[in-house]
Amino acid sequence: DKTGTPVSGLISANTIWSQVGQTSAGDPILLYDQQVDRWFLTEFPSNNRVLVAISHTADPRGSWDAYAFQTPRFPDFPKYGIWPDAYYLTANESGNNFPIYAINREDILAGAAVARIQRLTVPKIGAVFFEVGQPADWDGQTAPPDGSPGIVLKLNDDDWGSADQDEI
Repeated sequence: DKTGTPVSGLISANTIWSQVGQTSAGDPILLYDQQVDRWFLTEFPSNNRVLVAISHTADPRGSWDAYAFQTPRFPDFPKYGIWPDAYYLTANESGNNFPIYAINREDILAGAAVARIQRLTVPKIGAVFFEVGQPADWDGQTAPPDGSPGIVLKLNDDDWGSADQDEI
């Protein structure tokens, strides 16, 4: 628990994913959404999908709502950010662009039967094959300013041979 005391009664992630007919293939990420005192869980199955779940309460041993979002390619090396307007996701999906997904936070928190998701793409840098942006994640006591958009950072390292100096 939050004080460091071991707890029991944990549930299997595949129990959560069975709600959407999926099983985990790995890379679990668990984030805490402090604004609503709930847990955000994600993994990917063995197909072109992203699994996302949100706990109903602050207790991760309780019930969850689960979602499976289709992606055009395998969403490798996913990165997530919790932001007041959306849950943001970036991944390496091969090709000339990398995606930025915005998962509708209100839908997820309300337990909507179908949650909306928006996919945008950003061109990759030069000859860099494996590239993933990093969504900003809100942690700490001070919330982002009202209405501030989600932020995604992208790095170009001069060691990759596509720039004369490091860039963000």
